[in-house]
Amino acid sequence: MIRGNLIHLYRATLLSGASLLVGCAHYQAQPLNLPASAKLLASRTLTDTDLQQRLQESGAGVPVNGWTRAQLLVAAAERNPKLLAARARVQEASAATKTARALPNPTITLGSEYDLSQASESPWLWSISTDWLLDVGLRRRIREQLADTQLQAARVDYAEALWTVRNELRSALLNYLLNDQRRVVLTRAVADQERLLALQKQRISLGEAATGEASLVELELARARSNMMDNTRSQAAALTQIAQSIGVPLDAVRHLSFNWDDLMHVTEVDDVRLDNLRDAALLSRADLERAVLDYQSRELELRQAVRQQYPQLSVGPGYTWDHGIKKATLGVAFSLPLFNRNQGPIAEAEARRAAAGEQVLAVQAQALNEIASTRDAYQVSVQALQAVLQQSEAADALVQQATLSLSLGDTDQIGVITAKMNSDTQSLAVLDAIERMQQSLGQLEDSLRTPLSGSELALGKSALLNPFSADPPTK
Repeated sequence: MIRGNLIHLYRATLLSGASLLVGCAHYQAQPLNLPASAKLLASRTLTDTDLQQRLQESGAGVPVNGWTRAQLLVAAAERNPKLLAARARVQEASAATKTARALPNPTITLGSEYDLSQASESPWLWSISTDWLLDVGLRRRIREQLADTQLQAARVDYAEALWTVRNELRSALLNYLLNDQRRVVLTRAVADQERLLALQKQRISLGEAATGEASLVELELARARSNMMDNTRSQAAALTQIAQSIGVPLDAVRHLSFNWDDLMHVTEVDDVRLDNLRDAALLSRADLERAVLDYQSRELELRQAVRQQYPQLSVGPGYTWDHGIKKATLGVAFSLPLFNRNQGPIAEAEARRAAAGEQVLAVQAQALNEIASTRDAYQVSVQALQAVLQQSEAADALVQQATLSLSLGDTDQIGVITAKMNSDTQSLAVLDAIERMQQSLGQLEDSLRTPLSGSELALGKSALLNPFSADPPTK
């Protein structure tokens, strides 16, 4: 009878354990396949239907007269490997919140004893005991809040990574489009140098000029051709950077056209709007928000260390069979703070919290100085552009004057070509000034963490910054 009861007890234990195993997750191996991933990366395009639908949903629209900055940014959010990795880290942090909210499983112990003093009856004693950790109250709430804070930090990291990619795209696109315009001016400059060289050689052959004058023109022609090749290399590098920022192969963007409507215009931003954006950035800029979340995590870790100086209870109800006597048992376990009260971890947590607080102030101070300096730099770059534009207008006027003088017989072709070459030089100076102005505007936007002009203003910020606004792309 005793053996029968024990058999039933073990059977019940085994059955209960087996029933719990039914709901367990099963491991599925997902080995990396580098050839397949390389093939996938090489086959990525910007024409698949999933991306076109995402462009519509984001408010950027599908490309009509070329890809805008907003459309390129949406494509990068769906293709850039760094952003996909940041999105995966958000999913990882989200899974950690499930771990923090999970109740600890109890343990069960099957025990037996052999009574040497028993001769007439069975000498075996049998017992079953459990251990239940009392995971309730402040300790559990702190753990859950800490996991939620880490999830918010992962989302902020994703937003900052997206903004970094946006800056890379803007800079590459600026370089590409301005180099395209420089190519037109440099091509014209090379043609003018070639015409000037031909005229100089003609004058030399007629004895109207010295041989050294042609050498100087040849030197300038070689320099113009070298500048043109440098511009071609720079434009190719910019196109490569555009493809890399989006996360597609170079062939996917090689034949694309791009559209930046206000590239050549000054963005007027009034002081009131800049003041409002500055105040908002000093409270919610992504790097500042990340520092605040780090401080909140250190605060929670300190509360956790303080809470851990108190014992954590666990109860252990059980059952014992002692020679026909059935006994119900109940045990309580907790640690005794005899040698320390967790002073070391508490001191460490306090120091980490203090360091995190100083980091918040440091980031806020850096943001304040960046906004002020980039704001002044943008205003200076706008003034410099206006001065260069005036010089360019004067150079164009000299071309018109030289052309008129040629028609009146007051000058020759060399004078007209020289005036045109001076105008080309001023046109390149204008493009350089526009580049510096746009770079300054981009730095101001970076300090504010918000676009100030262009198609990006039409994007829905929440839809774009949400890592789960769309499933990770598979094409």
